[in-house]
Amino acid sequence: MLSALQQTPPQLGAGSETLVQWICDPSLLHNRAAQLGYDMVKLPLEALTKDVIREAFTWLRALELEMRRPRASPAALSKLSHSFAAVVPMIGTTGQEVIDNAERLSTRIRLIECLARAQTMYAKLLCASAASNPDAVETRTVRLRSENCSRAGRVMPDRSETCSAQWVCKQHRLLGCDLNLLSNDSKIWRSIHEYAMRSSEGAVTLADPPRLRVLRIFTVRRVIEEFRFATKYMKDSNKLLLWHSLPLEGCASILAHGLQPPPPEAPDDSADFGKGLYFTDMASATATGIHGRRLLLLAEVALGSHRTLREPMPGVDPAKLLPRSLKCNSVFGCGAIRPDPAVGVELLPDCTRVPAGMPMKQAGMVLPYNQYVVFDATRVRMRYLVEVVSETVPRRSLGGC
Repeated sequence: MLSALQQTPPQLGAGSETLVQWICDPSLLHNRAAQLGYDMVKLPLEALTKDVIREAFTWLRALELEMRRPRASPAALSKLSHSFAAVVPMIGTTGQEVIDNAERLSTRIRLIECLARAQTMYAKLLCASAASNPDAVETRTVRLRSENCSRAGRVMPDRSETCSAQWVCKQHRLLGCDLNLLSNDSKIWRSIHEYAMRSSEGAVTLADPPRLRVLRIFTVRRVIEEFRFATKYMKDSNKLLLWHSLPLEGCASILAHGLQPPPPEAPDDSADFGKGLYFTDMASATATGIHGRRLLLLAEVALGSHRTLREPMPGVDPAKLLPRSLKCNSVFGCGAIRPDPAVGVELLPDCTRVPAGMPMKQAGMVLPYNQYVVFDATRVRMRYLVEVVSETVPRRSLGGC
């Protein structure tokens, strides 16, 4: 049954073409890699391999472990930094820097995460984008179309429009998922909009709180993900529709392959509960530090029974975080700002559940907001892409707190 479903071509609904053009632009990956200091002359993005990504992560993990020691060895940091630079070429003197602080390490981790996405998608996007160039369309093909159209008495379609449509179709086939634009008159659009607006109140604790304005909402459907989720977690009563931050340059790769936890060789990068997939019930938390137009992901997460933690436990192996004796499937990190638990959950028109309470403060919490962490990608089903614009607003107080 699954193989038959996979053979069904992905559907692109009206109004979703601009989304595909936006997220499938290979210049997003190119510009982001250049911004992070990557030298694409020495090693082009399309020439990246899994082995390069794996080795780069391995060196960064070694650097992270060395920096965690009470007295990190300058010689060891220098040697490991040069080993990393030998695998990943950097622009100018950046590659000669010793990675000896958290900021430099975090920047390199962001780079390799970007390169990992480029390794899976950049060459494909680059190849497919050739269809957007009118010169890429064979003259013979256009002439035959012109002859056929004139005989039928029809107007010849504009050449650039034909090429653009071909490009969108090719790019969408690479994504391999159904995308449809929701009408802002629909019940589900209004429900998601209310969820976004309600949960954006969590930004009051941030130094630079963003106000979110919802522009468009798209439904996402990956056949293999939907089939797997329905098969394994149909009876799981603890499923929630939660927010996840999407890097714009990584949207195409994530839609094509689904959300995946970091590989074993990757650094922890100060993740609060180790290498997992992180979600939140506060939309504003996923938009922190980024202004302007962007995309947020709403995913349905099968949390199962969860282990509640009030303080971060960075660097802990998932097997130790969720030992078999606890019989837990996920981690719930309590945050200082969270939806009022007394209100419970709301059932949306699509039968998904979201926290219904207004944000409230909870004293004594270390985490700024609630975190839901799973370590198994099969527990996640992507449902919606929400296009928002975030704008900085003056700090305001939260009523009733």
